[in-house]
Amino acid sequence: MSTTIDIFDIASSMQNLLNDNTLTLKFKVFTFVKNLDQVFEKNEDNINETFIPCIVSQTNGQYRPIPGLLVSDQDFLLQVYFPILQKEDVLKCLDELASKIVGQVVTITSLNDDSTNQYPMTMDVPNLANIQTQHIKQLSDYEPRMMINTSQIYGVFQARIYFIKSEDIVFGNSFVFQIKIGSEFVRVYTSNVTIGNPKTMRNEQIFNANTSKGVSQTNAVILSLTAYYRPELSTILQDIRTGANQNKVYQIKTSFGTGTDLTQDIILINPVVSVIPGTPLTISTDIGLAMTSVVGS
Repeated sequence: MSTTIDIFDIASSMQNLLNDNTLTLKFKVFTFVKNLDQVFEKNEDNINETFIPCIVSQTNGQYRPIPGLLVSDQDFLLQVYFPILQKEDVLKCLDELASKIVGQVVTITSLNDDSTNQYPMTMDVPNLANIQTQHIKQLSDYEPRMMINTSQIYGVFQARIYFIKSEDIVFGNSFVFQIKIGSEFVRVYTSNVTIGNPKTMRNEQIFNANTSKGVSQTNAVILSLTAYYRPELSTILQDIRTGANQNKVYQIKTSFGTGTDLTQDIILINPVVSVIPGTPLTISTDIGLAMTSVVGS
């Protein structure tokens, strides 16, 4: 299987993501430098429809020095050409694109066989790279919408988009943690999570034996996480600050990207709020499974 993504698959996926916007602007993504002499085409209803042309190009990449896994960091350039009067609308659509891919695991569909692969992605903040006058054919603003020749000032937003490619590695972006606040589960945005299964062993060594052998006496599950504070977690922040209910039971829901969720009753163990000027407020804590009959739940 190829260790690179076909640029036509990238263009198709970016076009789908861009067209899923709240302003209903239409984008068309090309894989080559298109002469901007016409910015409309017939849609599926055979009606002329204006689009905003985009280009994906300059694909780059580098393999990580991990033998056998062929993990690679790759990127490409996205350029968006738009009438300067639509600058704010296009920028809003690019913000919506960022919300769909930054830190997310994005699905890319192959145009050859409809197979899908998922890749962690992020992107640069779009910058206005150029302003130029274009002589184009476009649709008139008034009915009946006729083709007219005109000159317009166009701008170019560009941003590099980055992703990690691997066939069989699961990334932490696929894991989602939610905690129940009141009657609703809210997502906890984590910077670091570890899940452990500590055991206490009882060991015995038989006479003349070289080593002892043991059996587990206690078995626990401990999660350790650091989460970015958001207003939805104000109840937890207040519980930590006041220390009024040491055995308060929360519920945590863990999604591992496999379609199966695990919901558990938990207690926060030694939670700490980190307040450092110039950095995001974080809550760090160990999490242990709770007895559901604990007072204060």
